[in-house]
Amino acid sequence: MSGKSKGSAFERKIAKEIVKAYRHFGITQKDCWRSTLSGGHSRAAGDLEISERLEKIFPFCLEMKHRKKIRYENFLLDKKSEEKSWITQTLDGARKARGTYPVLVMRANNCPIYALVGRGEFESNTELNIDSVLWNLMPWKTFLKKAIRGIKRFPRLRRRKRNGPRRTAKRKDE
Repeated sequence: MSGKSKGSAFERKIAKEIVKAYRHFGITQKDCWRSTLSGGHSRAAGDLEISERLEKIFPFCLEMKHRKKIRYENFLLDKKSEEKSWITQTLDGARKARGTYPVLVMRANNCPIYALVGRGEFESNTELNIDSVLWNLMPWKTFLKKAIRGIKRFPRLRRRKRNGPRRTAKRKDE
């Protein structure tokens, strides 16, 4: 699999996972999809296109990287590296999409997916100060769970009620 197709497949996978996590809020695949040219054009902010409806409850701009190997120590070193350029790219995308938080979603071959969340949006055990921005490193699934828990800040956006008859428990004295 070429690097470009591997990256495209990774972006589609992440978009599907976001839709799956937010389906109880009425979110469908039409609300989150891989950006044309994967963020490579001037109007794009990040690698995913997110509808206004989803952005209200998922205020993040995602940049995604799937590489053969990721050198995590390069995030900490004061030298130019591919990994450090991802931070700049992630921050630039979040600036384009005003009101969103930057998130770098990354995966090395045969390794778990991690999210590096900018601006200290969520607390984690691993906080990094990179280019004067506080970043939190956490597994991707943990990030999604914390993002859903964060919806409590948006009282008008609650889970949709399911259609159908309500189940009622029968009382013992009946």
